[in-house]
Amino acid sequence: MRDPDTEEVSLESLVAEMIDDFRERQKRGERPDIEEYATRHPQYAAVLREVLASLRLLGVSLGSPRPAEPEIAVAECLGDFRLLGEVGRGSMGVVS
Repeated sequence: MRDPDTEEVSLESLVAEMIDDFRERQKRGERPDIEEYATRHPQYAAVLREVLASLRLLGVSLGSPRPAEPEIAVAECLGDFRLLGEVGRGSMGVVS
């Protein structure tokens, strides 16, 4: 009798291992073939194709530097307050 919990763990472990290998190859400047991974592990081919294609689409790589944040001119004063510097930054704005 199969243990679904063990199968789930082994699927997760295998996919994590394949992701690490895929990303390492990307870091070295290679363009790994997704079908190579699917062929090696046919029982998990559908999952590997989906996950690795997503990584490729997103351009995720351990070696890729984070895009530079755009420089935003900050006023020195805001009303009665003097701005000393940036505290934080997010997708919606800058906190000074």
